[in-house]
Amino acid sequence: MAKFEDPLQQNLDFTPDEVGEEPAKKEQIEAQEPEEQPAVEANPESILPDKYKGKTVEDLAKMHQEAEKLIGKHAQEVGEHRKFFDDMMKRELLQKKAQQPTQEDEDPNEKFFKKPTEAMDDYLSNHPTIKQAQEQALIMKAQTAQQQLQQQFPDYVQVIQTPEFKQWVDASPIRQKLYQEADGGYDIASATELISTWQAISGSKQSEQQTITTKSEETRSKSLKAASVDTGATGVSSKKRYSRLALQDLLKTNPDKYYANSDEILLAYEEGRIY
Repeated sequence: MAKFEDPLQQNLDFTPDEVGEEPAKKEQIEAQEPEEQPAVEANPESILPDKYKGKTVEDLAKMHQEAEKLIGKHAQEVGEHRKFFDDMMKRELLQKKAQQPTQEDEDPNEKFFKKPTEAMDDYLSNHPTIKQAQEQALIMKAQTAQQQLQQQFPDYVQVIQTPEFKQWVDASPIRQKLYQEADGGYDIASATELISTWQAISGSKQSEQQTITTKSEETRSKSLKAASVDTGATGVSSKKRYSRLALQDLLKTNPDKYYANSDEILLAYEEGRIY
């Protein structure tokens, strides 16, 4: 007789340990999963500095613009300070460079062997005794020049101090050079040339002026004689009479002479000596 197993019973065969295994695993997985924390909404103001809290967007934009302006201003000031400092350093370097000698000072002993003539000249020119002797020689030269000029031109001091003489010297580069040689180098030849030439020119000018004055007086006298007539009285000479036409002609042709004798002409009018 065949043995048949109940299919339901066959599928339900399990050990007691297997009972409740699946639920236990589910509970274990659920226990391992972390509990979800409720989301906390972050407050933006809690992370802002105090100076930005409570500010609107417009206020923040304005603060940002002012900060940019301030940064630009500071950058400009820093640039100006840098430029000023650079210029100052350049000037200082140029001044130091200009003050530095172009050639290093040579040792006198080495220079004596390399350039004996130049070394000897430098030594003599810088020696105190030589300098004193040169000063004494210059003083003697000045005294000698003064004595010679005094003998040739006793009034030369007054002559060279006159404005006319100074203007005459300044008018010519050659005379200026002669004056410098005479005044600075005590050169007798230059001084003699200047003073003698000036005296010759000024003397001729005075002679010409005297000649012109004499001729003017003679011409004026002739003009007055031409304009006057003698009254014909005997004995003591009478005052001159003047022709009105002659005076008018004198005024037209030579007004300077007419006005130079204005006193005499007016007196003649007052005394009735104009006909």
